[in-house]
Amino acid sequence: MSHDLLVRRIEILESRQKKLVLGLLAAFALGACGGVTSHYEACFSRSFAVEKESGGAVLARLAEDPAKGGLLEVTDNEGKVRVVIDANGVRTLDAQGKEKWASPK
Repeated sequence: MSHDLLVRRIEILESRQKKLVLGLLAAFALGACGGVTSHYEACFSRSFAVEKESGGAVLARLAEDPAKGGLLEVTDNEGKVRVVIDANGVRTLDAQGKEKWASPK
């Protein structure tokens, strides 16, 4: 195999891994809402956040965006949004909030 072919295959695998992780995170967030009866009423609010147990920092937020419908944001350890899933698709952002990658529309 050539170097270029190997690089392309690795890029494809990394892209699939990102999508899988995002999908699992979204499923976890939605599953947590339905699986915890003590928070049943809160799950029907306009947003749902996954927080770190130790520090309370938000790791992900599932919310309703009036302009776009549903919205899922995943943050890094510093609380900056790094992944956004909404009606426009999936986007990854760098630490400054600039778009690095976006799914085809």
